[in-house]
Amino acid sequence: MAVTTALTGPDSGTGCAIADTPGGANDPGQPYRELFEHMREGLAYCQMIFEEGEGCDFVYLDVNGAFETLTGLKSVIGKRASEVIPGIRERDPGLMRIYATVARTGGPCKFETFVEALQMWLSISAYSPKRDFFVAVFDV
Repeated sequence: MAVTTALTGPDSGTGCAIADTPGGANDPGQPYRELFEHMREGLAYCQMIFEEGEGCDFVYLDVNGAFETLTGLKSVIGKRASEVIPGIRERDPGLMRIYATVARTGGPCKFETFVEALQMWLSISAYSPKRDFFVAVFDV
């Protein structure tokens, strides 16, 4: 949450407020946060879960509004994919393998797939910002 400081005094104009902590107007990441929130494509930032070296599930760390609009999935942050999309591990093992490979190797991947558990076609671009994590940007 940003802390704002109200400007007062002769040089303050009309008493506008500026944010002086991360997340506010002076935050260099603010344009990216706005892009994240206003883009039409769905975006999910996730952490892959590995068991015995194999990617078996992932946790949603952040999603944008378009993610919810396009998938119909709500309140997913902090939850495992298998919790919010029942059957995804069994019905879409190829999707898990691709995300696991991206998260482990750092190599980006662009692909189209029918996600059986969601009953929809997705065009997905995935990349890894750091080991064991991935970002998926998708459209229907």
